[in-house]
Amino acid sequence: MSNNLDYQNELFGKVALVTGGTKGTGRAIAERLKNAGAKVIITARNPPESPDSDLHFVAADLSRPDGAEISLRKQLENSVVWIFS
Repeated sequence: MSNNLDYQNELFGKVALVTGGTKGTGRAIAERLKNAGAKVIITARNPPESPDSDLHFVAADLSRPDGAEISLRKQLENSVVWIFS
């Protein structure tokens, strides 16, 4: 079954955060959101195998509360600059 829905620009001006967005299902979701016009931030423990300049990567181990807080606090400023660029 082919799903050829056109969501181009439906999410223009929106920001999406996808955890586990560097591969598999998370990456597919990030790509769909990007294609719909959203600015997409992806998080994971490891960087993506195939970087995409349209997806902003934030290294974070969200399985641990302290990992999320430390990583996201350090990179929040960079993400905000990227979102509004």
